Amino acid sequence: MRAGCLAVLRAASAAPSSGAEWQKALTRALSPGSVALLVEHRNEPGVRERWAAALKDDRAEVRAAAARVIHVSGSTWLLPDLVSALSHEASDAAAIEEIRAIGSLGDAGSDAALVAAATRLKLPAVDVVAETLGRVRGVEAFGQLAVLRSAGLSPSGYQYLARMAVRGGAGSANRAAMAAVRDSDVEAWEAVLEETRRAGHPIDAGVLKVALDIETPRFRALTYWHLAREIDRGGSLAPVVAERLESTPEALDQETSDLNARFALEVLQRTRGRTARDFGRRLPPASTIANHGMPFPFAYDDPLRRWLTAREQEAALPKGVQSWRPPPTKAMGPPETPMRLATLFPDRFASDLMKASGCVPGLQDLAGAMIDYGPDARPKKVSVADSGLSARCLEAAHALLLSALAPLGDVAPSVFLVVPLAPEVFACSDEKTASRANALARAPTSVGGRIQEPRKIVNVPPIYPEAAKREHVQGTVILEATISPWGCVEEVKVLQGVPMLNAAALNAVVRWRYTPTVLDGVPVPVIMTVTVKFRLSS
Repeated sequence: MRAGCLAVLRAASAAPSSGAEWQKALTRALSPGSVALLVEHRNEPGVRERWAAALKDDRAEVRAAAARVIHVSGSTWLLPDLVSALSHEASDAAAIEEIRAIGSLGDAGSDAALVAAATRLKLPAVDVVAETLGRVRGVEAFGQLAVLRSAGLSPSGYQYLARMAVRGGAGSANRAAMAAVRDSDVEAWEAVLEETRRAGHPIDAGVLKVALDIETPRFRALTYWHLAREIDRGGSLAPVVAERLESTPEALDQETSDLNARFALEVLQRTRGRTARDFGRRLPPASTIANHGMPFPFAYDDPLRRWLTAREQEAALPKGVQSWRPPPTKAMGPPETPMRLATLFPDRFASDLMKASGCVPGLQDLAGAMIDYGPDARPKKVSVADSGLSARCLEAAHALLLSALAPLGDVAPSVFLVVPLAPEVFACSDEKTASRANALARAPTSVGGRIQEPRKIVNVPPIYPEAAKREHVQGTVILEATISPWGCVEEVKVLQGVPMLNAAALNAVVRWRYTPTVLDGVPVPVIMTVTVKFRLSS
């Protein structure tokens, strides 16, 4: 087992109160907040028993809160209690917290409990198991690929698994690629190709050659697209791959080839300098592409678009979009200190914690800390900023910041995390409990193509910081916001900002509300770019 606890560094004036409130939490009725208040006191008498009792509570939100604080506090002695809770867990939301805690605190001997949960609970638990195993076991998690696939692993789950695996470098990326090829798992192959490109790891020519030998046409099509992208950005084909290309079913125009794979090979050949053949009239209508299996639609800024004819671009047009549009404005780079706002806590965790602590926050109160995350997504070092909060609100702020896990699929090693002490924000996060677990497990998609930008229905303007006014600081803060399926702003990252204005922008955006984003009749989380402008009056 991996032991260890949080190393907490606080500014001298930001020390929490001496402990009267957390001690009261030991005797109060069990609730998410009374459980969460104990996060800094794992070694105190009665805390272990309190958390063990919470894992057996009838309410899913109490079990989820207990799993979260056991997880972040590194309380490995409660691992058997977590495994027992997960073995008969019926709540997706609580199961997600228990899965992540067991994966982080346990060793390979605990993996069977996670795999059993994935098999029994299916989605969204199977995606979280895939991400968790990938995070703590690296590429070794691909050994569970068959059972995860049979449990219904989604494209998001494959993406999480691949992203965690390739963090180990080029060797791990190639082992993941070989596992996908060995199992002829087209979803795993697609995810591994995407993540290796993202990480800049090359795939061995021998693996690519075997991929071109697989009978599944989509497997070959994805390989063609991958090779085309590599050549487009200045790479070249290994001789063994170039030779194999000449004898694939698509190159020989055999009956076993299909339109999607032939078109993918055609684009690859264009990047190699071959004369183009127009496929525009042969491609399926854009409205059927989602069900046709073609690796479309392209992102608006996909560099391979330049190799398509005008007719082919029209055929590949994403559903619901009338013309190709330029990509949204991208920030030139991250701010000097990465900053993110988070509200993703278990159901009623934050709102009940505020109540249990007795915190009555001000209109714009924020809690902030620089957090260094371990590879298992747990906070390893938390340096809390001096925020001038009251003693009770500071106690609640510490508990929230210490309980903030890295989001699923996030590989950032450190971040300055901001949490708003805003009842209306927490109340929004507590809504739609039945959908929340699925939202936590599903990778958000970006606006564009079949995903239309949600409409803002509640706007809260930012409050101009007095210090910035005195210094005559103005500018624009560009943010990436994750909108929940029910329209709450749940995650915000600063893409490009102004140090004295970033927190004010975050504090405003998290209070915005949007119409739900619907894909094929199902509400989904969505990522979009927003800007907040600060201008001083003349």
